[in-house]
Amino acid sequence: MNTPPNNLKLGLGIVGTLIAAVISMSMYISRVEAKAEAAAVQAVQANKSLGEITKELHHQRELIAQIQGDSRAILQILRLRSPQ
Repeated sequence: MNTPPNNLKLGLGIVGTLIAAVISMSMYISRVEAKAEAAAVQAVQANKSLGEITKELHHQRELIAQIQGDSRAILQILRLRSPQ
């Protein structure tokens, strides 16, 4: 007659362990989801920053091209004015 109560205690122990495992995994999944959401936000911000940097780089390249063109024009004018 001692066997059924022992089985009941064992069964309750297993159920308690399973509940604790489910709670632990739920907490772990919540932390992973929070980290994934934070990473997604950072990725969006990084992508936005990259777009702004690319836009600024394009602007800087245009300025360099204008400066190079002006420099060539100045050199050509100086060549034409200088006696040869």
